[in-house]
Amino acid sequence: MKDRRKIERLYKELLSDDIDGIGFNFVKSTFQKKAIKKRLPDMIPESWEKIYFKSYPRLPQISLEETNSNENPLFSVLKERKSEREFEGKNLTLKTISNILYFSSGIRNFNEIKNDFDLSLRVYPSAGARYPLEIYFALLRSEEIPLGIFHYNVKRNSIELLLEGNFQEEFAKITDQDWIQKSGMIVIITAVFSRTVMKYKERGWRYIFFEAGHVAQNIHLISTSLNLKCCHIGGFLDRDIVQFLDLNPKSELPLYLVAIGE
Repeated sequence: MKDRRKIERLYKELLSDDIDGIGFNFVKSTFQKKAIKKRLPDMIPESWEKIYFKSYPRLPQISLEETNSNENPLFSVLKERKSEREFEGKNLTLKTISNILYFSSGIRNFNEIKNDFDLSLRVYPSAGARYPLEIYFALLRSEEIPLGIFHYNVKRNSIELLLEGNFQEEFAKITDQDWIQKSGMIVIITAVFSRTVMKYKERGWRYIFFEAGHVAQNIHLISTSLNLKCCHIGGFLDRDIVQFLDLNPKSELPLYLVAIGE
């Protein structure tokens, strides 16, 4: 883990420098520096709870045919997908972890790779096959492999132990969510922005965030198909995640967290 003073220095540079224009300015402006205080029900504006829809009532409408989720296994998984936070604190197996990582962000036909082009074919779309995302995870519950912070090595379809330990309490503080301590693992999606921005310039920033959504949805659908509970988390302390993963915040930053468990 990097010395905290070095992390602070890099953050100071990031917050003061004009790096890559619009994109980094957006990222800098959305850093979460402290835990969000819990809001009492009577403090929540009504507009936050109201569900909005758009329609064209004066134009002709054609009703769609009735759908049946039993017609296709994917239909059933999509229908069952939901955010769940009540985990039972059970251990995850290496097989389960392998399925989640590979089928959410792995290389298609991994065992049949013949050339560099095959390496660019993954299970999710990426603008220009630039693949700016990196996948890490905090393993909180397992009896088969050590608990700790891991990186998913896509090229080798393996996991690399970055930091061993049980970090349940730390991630509860980072996310300001106590329920996360009973999850089995927390997937952390980061982005190395230059991979996409070097080709698509400012437009590339859109593509990077699209891509994070693709992978996060893959994770959720796979978890649902494995009868696991899953919840996406967008609010977390960026600085603490950077330190845990030993990232250089001027080139790679966390975008999204996903908690998974039984």
